[in-house]
Amino acid sequence: MKRKNGRRFLGFALLTILLFLFASSALRLNDVKDTMHIQGFFKEPKDTIDVIAIGASEIYTSLNSPLAWEEYGFTSYSVSFAGAPGSLYKAMLKEALNRQNPEVVVIEINGFLNGDKYLEKDAKKHTWFDNVPWSSVKWESMQELISKDKMAEYLVDFIKYHDNWRHPLKCGKNFYWKVRLALKGISDVKCFGTTTLYRGDVAFKDFTPKYTEKTEAVLVDLLEYCKEQGLEQVLFLRTPHCINNKTLEVYDRIEELVTSYGYDFLNLESSFEEVGLDPAVDFYNKEHMNTYGMEKMTEYLGGWITTHYELPQTHSDQLTRYWDKCAEKMHVLLEKSKVDLDNGKKVDYYEISGI
Repeated sequence: MKRKNGRRFLGFALLTILLFLFASSALRLNDVKDTMHIQGFFKEPKDTIDVIAIGASEIYTSLNSPLAWEEYGFTSYSVSFAGAPGSLYKAMLKEALNRQNPEVVVIEINGFLNGDKYLEKDAKKHTWFDNVPWSSVKWESMQELISKDKMAEYLVDFIKYHDNWRHPLKCGKNFYWKVRLALKGISDVKCFGTTTLYRGDVAFKDFTPKYTEKTEAVLVDLLEYCKEQGLEQVLFLRTPHCINNKTLEVYDRIEELVTSYGYDFLNLESSFEEVGLDPAVDFYNKEHMNTYGMEKMTEYLGGWITTHYELPQTHSDQLTRYWDKCAEKMHVLLEKSKVDLDNGKKVDYYEISGI
């Protein structure tokens, strides 16, 4: 009788734990687009990515990985999400290197240009850590970046998200797409993301980068980590923006630092003619490119990477078939987005748009 009661207790305890984990995951409410971008990376077969890109939305609206595959023959993935602060870049790169052995790393520098407070935003830390699988690498990064008084809500989702039962539709949508991505097992479009809008004008907004001693210290820490890992082909990038930069000397300082570690710095912030971009047609706002701009930027950046760095010349037949299928799906998605763009219909296109 005692043995039978013991089994019942263990069964009840296990069921309780499973229900708690399910509830925690279901109530965890991050932006769906960010969730798909981050979780999609962990669906990639290990050691198959040639180029890893790190950054915020500037990189996933600029680099279309399946198109770069078709045009230049390298595999890539943008480990990125909207508003990612530079303080998370090292953690993002650690996760990437834990699963992949890239020949080239590209780091978009926007995360270092928004000041000290932006580096410490808990919402952005949750966006990242909530969507990363548990591992010793994740735990190491959490210990480095999260204060002790906040750690519990990162360890137990329910502490942070228990009130989200008030938003059942949002939670249900988010959970549904996480399950769909998990069942599908791959990311079709590799962190692609854009909005079908034209800016419609050529007005530029003034911009003053908030580059401080603290943000520079974070950048130096990232550079030191790259060196420690033996990374040789690293590009620090500033993508094109429709802005009037008031402190260009900031980029001189960043370039000085980056090149002192033996890495490259490519400032394309105002290089519209060089890349072939029209500020009125190829952007959906002052910071992000639409589908047409993404195509042009992918062609330019892919060409720059293949010209300046050594990359694998061949891939296995299995990997080639895999990426060819992703490129086919990408073309379907691109055509849909262009139709909506040309018809003035505003739609966000990203991973679930292609499922």
